[in-house]
Amino acid sequence: MTLCHNCDNTRDEYISNGVQKEYSITFEYYEKEDVAVAFWNTFALGWDPIPNASWVFVHDTLIRFNEAPPFDQRFIIYRCTDVNQLPAEFYPGSTIKAQDLNNNFFVLKSAIEEAKCAVSTSEGALDERDWNKTTDTISETEQTSGEAQVDEEHIFSAAGIAARLDSYVQASTPTPLTYEQPGKIWNDTDDLVDYFWDSNVGTWVSFTKSGPAGPKGGFGPPGKVIISDEPPTQYPIVGTDETRELQNGDLWFDSYHVLMFVYYVDSNGPGQWVSVSKTGPQGPAGDGGVPEAPIDNLIYGRKDAAWVEVAGSGNDPTQSILLSAINGTLTLQPGGDTTVIPTATESVAGLFSAADKTILDNLVASPGGVVSLVPGDGIAVNTAQAPGTAGTPEVSVKFAGSGANETTLVIPANVQLLTDLP
Repeated sequence: MTLCHNCDNTRDEYISNGVQKEYSITFEYYEKEDVAVAFWNTFALGWDPIPNASWVFVHDTLIRFNEAPPFDQRFIIYRCTDVNQLPAEFYPGSTIKAQDLNNNFFVLKSAIEEAKCAVSTSEGALDERDWNKTTDTISETEQTSGEAQVDEEHIFSAAGIAARLDSYVQASTPTPLTYEQPGKIWNDTDDLVDYFWDSNVGTWVSFTKSGPAGPKGGFGPPGKVIISDEPPTQYPIVGTDETRELQNGDLWFDSYHVLMFVYYVDSNGPGQWVSVSKTGPQGPAGDGGVPEAPIDNLIYGRKDAAWVEVAGSGNDPTQSILLSAINGTLTLQPGGDTTVIPTATESVAGLFSAADKTILDNLVASPGGVVSLVPGDGIAVNTAQAPGTAGTPEVSVKFAGSGANETTLVIPANVQLLTDLP
């Protein structure tokens, strides 16, 4: 039997009370096989036929359900005429009875009525149940122009929904539209402020609220330890962070001395690096060190743990003497004059030239105030008890052997001093 939804005059509609089982048939039908029952499906918005085994005919105008339909169940008893085979079939020469014709006409008439009602019912069901993409859709353009028709008959496209409901998540102010949805949200990712669109004044209004400061949080993860040989003056670049000034608590590992330091800032002055490494026992105190030489444009040398002026340094303080122990030369800088020091022998001490030796040989003969060369332990210069004028130096030379030719020449400290004797 073909399933069809009939007009009101070819169906009986009921709503079950959950108890009643018997229901009447008020419409005409040709055969009992043309009668069917269907329950209303509230989810699919359509009729679901139930098996004929769920009910029986009591007589031609009354049926009985095996179990009473559920409470508040809407259902219909309807006619769906089968036209696959007409009640009567005529052949040439056969007798035509009026009743056969009437039966055929009734079946055809019933089927035509059902088909007509089915079309009309389907159109109404489509309007009620289905969505027309062409006429029932609200587009993005309609939303942003203020032409959206918001009711039970229309739905928004995906772009229309986004334009109406999706929040702006961006740093810049949203592009002005002809119509902005009232209450639309904008999350300003630059200033971390939230706004809503106030259609009354036509502007974005901040609704970000900041309350009192919360409790201090726990310690965060450790930062980067600066590793270098020299004390850092800035905190270096870490990831996407730029360099910054040093802050209280920054750490520095001195890779040269293998020590750990923390940057400490107190109220008495600028910050400083303070060692937090474990140190050993205190060592002995050091000596006082070597003090600076006098600063007076003269040349000084160290003697007996003191600074002593080098003779003649006042002549040209910009010059110095370079002694080479390898090739036996004295070089005056920056002039560059070089004097070769004679090699020491039994008869030559090695510090003087032949002219210097002549000076010593003539000391006694020359009127220089020197009385004699007295044998002794090396060279002795006496400026306090020398004969003659007080302060005149006396030079003593130690002789070896018994003859005058078996002498050892001992060199004074300053030959020029000897030539200047009065």
